[in-house]
Amino acid sequence: MSSKFRVIGNGVPYLDGAEDELLSFIKSTVDRSIGSDELALGIHDWPTLYHFSQARANLLLPFSIGSEHRVLDVGCGTGALTRQFAEWGANVTGLEGSHARCLVANERVNEFENAEIVKGSLDEYLNESHNEEFDVILLCGVLEYSGAIFGGSSGPDKMLNGINRLLKPDGIVIIAIENQLGMKYLLGHNEDHLGVPWVGLSDYHLNNSGIRTWTRSALENLLSKNGLSESRWYGSFPDYKLPSAVISDALWELEDGKQLARQFIRNPITGTSAGPQFLSDPLAFWDLILQTESPKDFVNSHLVVASKSKLEGSSFLRDGLIWTGHGSRKKKFSTRATLRANLNGLEYVHEHRVEEVVIEGALRQKRNQVAVVVGENMEDWIISQSRDKTLVEISEVLKVWWDEALTVLNANAHGGTNFDVLPRNFIRDPKSESWIFIDDEWTWHEPISSSLILLRCLFSLFQERFNFLGIPKISENKSLVETIYELAELLTGNKIDVDVNKFVSFEARIVAKVSSVIDVGREERLLELLNINLSKLQVNPNAFRLHEINIELNQELYFLRNLVRNLKNSL
Repeated sequence: MSSKFRVIGNGVPYLDGAEDELLSFIKSTVDRSIGSDELALGIHDWPTLYHFSQARANLLLPFSIGSEHRVLDVGCGTGALTRQFAEWGANVTGLEGSHARCLVANERVNEFENAEIVKGSLDEYLNESHNEEFDVILLCGVLEYSGAIFGGSSGPDKMLNGINRLLKPDGIVIIAIENQLGMKYLLGHNEDHLGVPWVGLSDYHLNNSGIRTWTRSALENLLSKNGLSESRWYGSFPDYKLPSAVISDALWELEDGKQLARQFIRNPITGTSAGPQFLSDPLAFWDLILQTESPKDFVNSHLVVASKSKLEGSSFLRDGLIWTGHGSRKKKFSTRATLRANLNGLEYVHEHRVEEVVIEGALRQKRNQVAVVVGENMEDWIISQSRDKTLVEISEVLKVWWDEALTVLNANAHGGTNFDVLPRNFIRDPKSESWIFIDDEWTWHEPISSSLILLRCLFSLFQERFNFLGIPKISENKSLVETIYELAELLTGNKIDVDVNKFVSFEARIVAKVSSVIDVGREERLLELLNINLSKLQVNPNAFRLHEINIELNQELYFLRNLVRNLKNSL
């Protein structure tokens, strides 16, 4: 059994420079499936992460596609999502304009007779006259290039008209694309394709590349005028490239929909292709967005299903409100889950794994059924109560959490210790006002001190949220590790006898057992972070000025690039 590869034209040249490395590495692997531990070993930078990460396939979790369907993956790249369709049994064609990427994609799916890779452009494929052949057509990160591919402002219409020609009357088009008004763009992150901030917010003024994204309403109008008048909308978080969660519009219709979005989406903004920009607390901004009338208008990426026919009751759409999946776990630890409503309320069901318990040395993972409690997250409560406080005052706030954590630790947790008693894993029940531990997925089955667990949880809290705690009363002369140990001693009333190297070693050991990606030098980086002076972690006015300078330089480079492009076109 093998895939088919054919060339129909010159295609569209598009490369990120990693194709030769990707091809060489994938040829050295046996398991090329979604979630392959072998492929994960090749991840060491953004291109390899994007092409090999199992998180890519999380984008398709809301859909039911199988052997009865014919699928066209337009601009399939190196075949990550083409592979998912093939694994589901669909007869899939991956259409790609880059010959180098076609070679990688063909290797990715070469064990499947139900898959083919075609090198060529959409125009060249349309010339073969494939009218109304496909049940499903995927445009993942493609429509934004339509102006560049087809030339000018009419590019999107030309592309969608061509897609409409290829689609069966009752078929669907799945489109994944950045949101012109996405949260990260509002916060000044660079536009993904053009490399400068806020260019989309000025509606791509002076942008002559033909590359652009749209707001939700503009995209809906664009689809409708090109014959795709029926649509269902989703938001992918943090974006469509490496999503960890997908939210259906149906969630926003629930009375507790916004609160559920807040609980399940703990990484609403930060992308992976560039480092985070600490100019605002992403979760605080997410809270602000959730206070608006229409949070769905500000998701970072649109995921939309469009059709010529009614979508009500469509067999392509899975029942659910939120879908979640992992991106860097070993295959045996990786799970996908769906939050959906039933007659008894809400259920969060884990899927895609048979084993009830997975064992890796002293570490055990239970097939997790998280209790769906709608309420305030303890981490958020701690942040709100800790602003502008001294360490002693913060320790009094944290005492509420540590008492709850000790209750869990002292219980018999499946014969082991629930070491993942992080503040974010507690939710306040709005009826009883009590805190409920919601996530008992992981247990440790060797002796482990509560002091080590305390240090681990405090480090997690500070690492993720310290920038926005706003606690100037903490001495600037203290390091992160000194602050954590002082807080731990205030909480316990005792000297913490756990050596920092032991704590770092344990944390690295956990990550090594669970993660499919080799993280060379993790212990050294953790120690470096722990020893950093707290003043370097806090937001300060200089950070804003540096950001402004960076924006100014990027804008100048952006205009220079356009000037050069215009000069070349005029010659």
